[in-house]
Amino acid sequence: MRKTLFPLFLVLIGMHLQAQNTLVKATLDTNEILIGDQVKLTLSAQHPIGVKVAFPIMQDSIGKIEIISVGKIDTIKEANQTTLTESQTIVITGFDSGYYVVPPFPILSLQNQKTDTLLTEPLAFGVHTLPVDTTQAIKEIKGPLDVPFTWRDAVPYVIGALLLGLLVFGIYYWVKKRKRKTAPEAPKAPPRPAHELALEQLQLLEEEKLWQQGEAKAYHIRLTDIVRTYLENRFNIAAMEQTTDEILTSCRGIALNKDLKEKLHGMLTLADLVKFAKVQPLPDENTRSMQDAYRLVQESRKSETTSNKETKQNTRV
Repeated sequence: MRKTLFPLFLVLIGMHLQAQNTLVKATLDTNEILIGDQVKLTLSAQHPIGVKVAFPIMQDSIGKIEIISVGKIDTIKEANQTTLTESQTIVITGFDSGYYVVPPFPILSLQNQKTDTLLTEPLAFGVHTLPVDTTQAIKEIKGPLDVPFTWRDAVPYVIGALLLGLLVFGIYYWVKKRKRKTAPEAPKAPPRPAHELALEQLQLLEEEKLWQQGEAKAYHIRLTDIVRTYLENRFNIAAMEQTTDEILTSCRGIALNKDLKEKLHGMLTLADLVKFAKVQPLPDENTRSMQDAYRLVQESRKSETTSNKETKQNTRV
């Protein structure tokens, strides 16, 4: 009896471990095509419900392999009701004969605020030329046809030259004949504190209720732009021009505690998944990102005492 139950126990353990893993793969619908034909490349990721995956962002080509179109990501719930399969179809081709290698694709897996990178297997397909009938005679290539140039063809050039002449004359007349006195610049108002602008914009974004109306992507783009602008104005970090990893690296040298840095990391990572991987966040994730943004601004803003000291020092200088 024990000998019978032990293999069954090992099988059940193996099934449980497999259910907890994210499996990724890439497949081609054919391995041989003629020049001009197309190949369907399918990327898929099978993962437990609750795990989020991000497919790679495709460019116009993969080396010498041309990308014709990129399809939407489809999601299917498996029969066990605990596993999802997400897939995406990319149409590719090659315009030179030979064999092409499709490199491994990185697919991100996010679970419990931990990101793993999984790679698909490399694939190969061949491109062949059309067969040539060598028994037929070679025909000469026809030369280009001569088209006569008419006055109707010259009209656009004449009009363009007249307009250019009028523009040059107008600029010359404005510079030489009209010398206007420049009005003295009005004194500039002192810039508003960074936290006031950020809190004001966060409140406006919260009142618009974008993600409640199905605009989760626009919501997270606006939210992270507000936070990035605040970091630039408050800590002189070029956050608007940096990636998420670069921002987190820049934040190592500023006065942010560990808890605020972790919240900033989670907020920016979720926004990247929504913007680039078309992930649909849960309602509590949208709300938490807004709360983390408020807390980041409120707990890291300059105190009035510090601001007054800086103003006095600038006045003395």
